[in-house]
Amino acid sequence: TPNRHLFSAVMAGYAQRQQIEPIEELLEQLRDLYTRTGDRQFEPQTTNINSLLKLYANRKTAEAAGQAQALLERLANIVQLDACSINTCIDAWADSGSKDAVERAQSLLKLPQADAISYTTVMKAWIRSERPDSAAQCERLLYSMPNPKSRSYATALHAWSLSKDPEAPLRAEAVYQEMLKRHQPTVFVFTSLLLVWA
Repeated sequence: TPNRHLFSAVMAGYAQRQQIEPIEELLEQLRDLYTRTGDRQFEPQTTNINSLLKLYANRKTAEAAGQAQALLERLANIVQLDACSINTCIDAWADSGSKDAVERAQSLLKLPQADAISYTTVMKAWIRSERPDSAAQCERLLYSMPNPKSRSYATALHAWSLSKDPEAPLRAEAVYQEMLKRHQPTVFVFTSLLLVWA
């Protein structure tokens, strides 16, 4: 009798070979069994989903990022997704090179599993986009996230260090002062500050 563990073992084998399509088929079969029977032994696991999402993200294309997000949305009501699931999809969009990568990545922040790393990853997508307002968008995200980490502040400072905005040094200093209330600065933070002033 097939069960989740057998499916997982076979999916792991395909994952080692970087073969996405057979994993997708097995996951759909597992989902179908779970939907039809309601038997929890067929319930797809978060680790199955995350390993498949990672394979999509590794392809670094807009098509693969779209497939990752479609998978996430299809299984959102069946599998217990976690922050890793969301962050892997955000990474997939950030690395995709798609013109709307930032918007697609940012749309995932509305999901309840999004955390500080999710916001920081979207900030990195803004930086990679090289849009004129990317530093300002990063700062906006920094102040809208639930609990900014040291890395989030460092990412915002890095964005300002790359900006051509004449206000960049003063904006970076303001972010730095805000950071000091919560975290110890790192070498990366000081380097970003030096760059923005330079």
